[in-house]
Amino acid sequence: MKFADAAKVIDNYEGSELAKKERNDCSVRAFAGVLDVRYELAHSFVKDRFDRKEKQGVTSMPTICEKMAEEDETYSIDGVNFKVKSLTKEDITNEYKLKGEIFTRKKTVKSFVKSHQSGSYLVFVSGHVFTVKDGTVIDNGSEEYRPTRKVLAACKIEVEDNQMELF
Repeated sequence: MKFADAAKVIDNYEGSELAKKERNDCSVRAFAGVLDVRYELAHSFVKDRFDRKEKQGVTSMPTICEKMAEEDETYSIDGVNFKVKSLTKEDITNEYKLKGEIFTRKKTVKSFVKSHQSGSYLVFVSGHVFTVKDGTVIDNGSEEYRPTRKVLAACKIEVEDNQMELF
């Protein structure tokens, strides 16, 4: 499983005064990482769209992302236009057969990444959200060695092509 430290991937994260003052900002880092935008711009979007309070997480983020997917609107952060798409239950679960009986269980982070090698995703685990982008987990450096966490929900982030069509 490929891993990238969010602090090193996110534009201006280590130089951001706002990032230095924040805590519980995984939702901000997830959006900054999935869209390749500056930390401050992702912070502003998450604050406005998810009603995030300073130094507090967004516990309702999976539900709000689901509503955003249903609305099928285009959102924008610093000129990066994107849509949020829901994933099916099959995308976040595995089926196992034991003694002729089929069981469905939540995927681990490792199995989710293995089955989602292309595309950009926000992945929700207990009390935390991070980015999976083209098979690479973008998260806190301390989370690298926790591939067995269960995926509770996930959504796909589809960046729209910003080029104008001439004909």
